[in-house]
Amino acid sequence: MGRAEQSGRIPPAPPGPVRTALYGLWLRGLSMPASRRYALGIGAAVVASLVRISLNPWWGTNLPYIFYFPTTLFTALFAGGGPAWLGMAVCGFMTLVWVLPPVSVLSVTDHVDLVGLMVYVFVDGMVAWVGGAHRTLIAERERQREALAEREASLARAEVAARRLAAIVESSDDAIIAKTLDGVITAWNSSASRMFGYSEAEVVGESVDLFIPVDRRDEEAALRRRIAAGDAISSFDTVRLHKNGEEIDVSISVSPIRDTRGVVIGTSTIARDVRVRKREEAERAALLAEAEATRAEAEAANQAKDDFLAVLSHELRTPLASIVTGVRLLRDVGRDEEKARRAREVIERQASLLSAMVEDLLDVKRIVSRTIVLDRRPCDLADVVAQCMASLRETGRFKEHTVTLDVTPVQVLGDPVRLNQVLMNLVGNAVKFTPPGGSIHVAVTHEGPEAVTRVADTGIGIGADALSRIFDLFVQGEPAPGRVRSGLGVGLAVVRDLVELHGGLVQASSEGLGRGSMFVVRLPAAVPPQPAGEACEEA
Repeated sequence: MGRAEQSGRIPPAPPGPVRTALYGLWLRGLSMPASRRYALGIGAAVVASLVRISLNPWWGTNLPYIFYFPTTLFTALFAGGGPAWLGMAVCGFMTLVWVLPPVSVLSVTDHVDLVGLMVYVFVDGMVAWVGGAHRTLIAERERQREALAEREASLARAEVAARRLAAIVESSDDAIIAKTLDGVITAWNSSASRMFGYSEAEVVGESVDLFIPVDRRDEEAALRRRIAAGDAISSFDTVRLHKNGEEIDVSISVSPIRDTRGVVIGTSTIARDVRVRKREEAERAALLAEAEATRAEAEAANQAKDDFLAVLSHELRTPLASIVTGVRLLRDVGRDEEKARRAREVIERQASLLSAMVEDLLDVKRIVSRTIVLDRRPCDLADVVAQCMASLRETGRFKEHTVTLDVTPVQVLGDPVRLNQVLMNLVGNAVKFTPPGGSIHVAVTHEGPEAVTRVADTGIGIGADALSRIFDLFVQGEPAPGRVRSGLGVGLAVVRDLVELHGGLVQASSEGLGRGSMFVVRLPAAVPPQPAGEACEEA
């Protein structure tokens, strides 16, 4: 059964009136189900037989079967060979019963009638076979014509779809590249040309390695092997090369290209330029890191504030308690001059300590607000250091340590009072963090354009984590064994800011806990180096 029989569609009739009529009958027969075609074959045979019987008085019994040949041909062409053979049997039966004598009896009494029946069966059978074969031939030709028409329509639809797909590919903002499993480029859209700088003519037929960095070619080969195995790759971040050598961050999606048998014959790659996204991600990460650092700094500052308030309350309480005790002693001693003298010394010493703490805090405020004013003038840094060390020696600060001084005269443009403050803090820290019996060495040298002061000790040293923030406000190390924590943690911050106000630099170094430390102050020298003798003094 042809497609016309299955679908019921009426194809156009061939030219010519006779062929058109026959073709029309055939088409109607093609659209009928088998039961109706066989019913039609029986009906046509019965009608033809009844007409033959009704003509019997005038026609007689001569050539009784010739009347049925057109009926058989019509049935074969219209309904097929099967209905034609069935109709032929019906016609033969009715002729034997109602046309040939004896009427109403199914029998053949004359050899002439027997020959006629045999001739009828043979000839009409041939007519049925030829008609059915012709119908089958026409049906096959129509099926081929319909298949050809369907194929042409399918090709037309495929061409329209291909043009639509080509338009989509060409107008896409993403680079779309097709290549074989060996990496040979077979298709290249305009976005790929804009992204990588190569025209289609330059790359089609070339290896995909043309725009892949050397260190990424193994990665590309691995992707092709995965695609050959039937995998698909989505949103894979990698790097490709522009024609000018610039590296381009891209996100690629790769899918297999299959033939009609489903065999993978190539790959289709969609590449999207993600440089803007990468920059935004980097900026977002930087902002996040900055926010985290700011938060950490804020938390550290808050903790430092709490620690400072705790230290401040302790540092103030001790001298104030001593002053109050001294005042009470003065009130109670009466005429005992010795006790009164000791009480006055305690009050004076603790008042001086309070004054120094307040001065440190005021210095921090002045430096932070940029209101501190330096009285800069030419001075010998060696003299400033020597006077500072002499002052500390007179107060008895060095009685438990071995302190050496090694200075070379060098002129600087600085504020002697503030430079003395710098040395006081550095040497005071060395004493505080060096156990009794340890040594402290102070040196001044002239090194090229710089006047360099070094304060080295054999104290408890500085841990690596504390070294990076040793000059921050309110940061304090652990005191040497046998000593209590003292000070507000602002001394080294003041040192750093005063040195920087002089155009210099202060650095701290330590080989680790228990291995001492060294502080180096570098200031611009005021004059070129001049020959001078070294001064060495043990404090």
